[in-house]
Order: sequence, then structure tokens, then C-alpha cells
Amino acid sequence: MADTLEVQKTAMRDGDIYRWRWKDEARDSDRGPYRSYHCKSQVAIVKGGSLYDTYWSYGGSDGWLNPDDIILTFWANMADLTEINSGLAVYYRRDDVVDMRHANSTRGPVYLKAGAARDAAIMLEYIASKIKDRKSDIRFAEYALERLAEAEAKVAAGNLDDVWI
Repeated sequence: MADTLEVQKTAMRDGDIYRWRWKDEARDSDRGPYRSYHCKSQVAIVKGGSLYDTYWSYGGSDGWLNPDDIILTFWANMADLTEINSGLAVYYRRDDVVDMRHANSTRGPVYLKAGAARDAAIMLEYIASKIKDRKSDIRFAEYALERLAEAEAKVAAGNLDDVWI
């Protein structure tokens, strides 16, 4: 039976997007794990038959990856994706979203896989988190109003040196 990595390498086509990691994490152990992934997004795309990490760009020599050195996990192909506003990703299952943003491209594109639809459970979870956030905002605002009322009372009583706003 053929090795999964070998099958992936022969089946790679332009536009394929992969998550990747080094096969041998300790290959440069004297430089530590930081070196291994420094200036790497760990997301790669196939362009012109070669595999490139997306940290710097899609196709520069800095990002070229040797498939023999890495473990690949197929994510999607560009031809099967639809770009969406990044704020809409919260309505979909994580498996249906291909988020190309990373440390060097915080405004990178976000895509939906073909056939993806909004998910009610995901949306309810998101709504619940937003309700929790707004309740926290209310508690903070109430606390801030109490501190301002105390400051107002001190100023009205002539205790100007005791007020810090």
C-alpha cells in the first residue's frame, strides 16, 4: 500500500491548500522549535506544481517547501472555495471555513468550502457568547457610573484633591 504522503504528493494540483508540519521536529534542535516555524504560516498552497508556505506570499523562494520534509493535511482547493467577509465565518462550522489569515497576513482571505451552509448550533453558540459579552459590558458600565457618582459627590463636597477620574 502506498504511503499517504506519496499519494498526496502525486495528486497535488495547482490551487491545493494544505496544513503542514515538519516530519522531524528535532532536525535543528540546536536552534529550537521556534526556528522551525519562524516566519511560517504552516499553510501551504500549490502553485506551478510546487508547494509554498503562505507566510510571505504564494510562490516566493522564501516559502518553498519540500514535500519530503513535511507532513501534509489536505484542506481544500481554491477552485472549490468562495471568498467571504471574515466576519461571516462565525456562522459556519469550522470545517467549512478556510481561513488564510496568519501573523504576517491578518487581512488574508477567508473562504467557504463548496456546499457550506450556516449552522444553527454554531450561530446559537455565537449569540450566547455575544450576550455574555454585552452583560459584562453592562456590569463594567454600572461600576464605572458608581465610581463617577462618588467622584461627583467628592467634588460637590469640596474634596477636590481626593478625586481621580
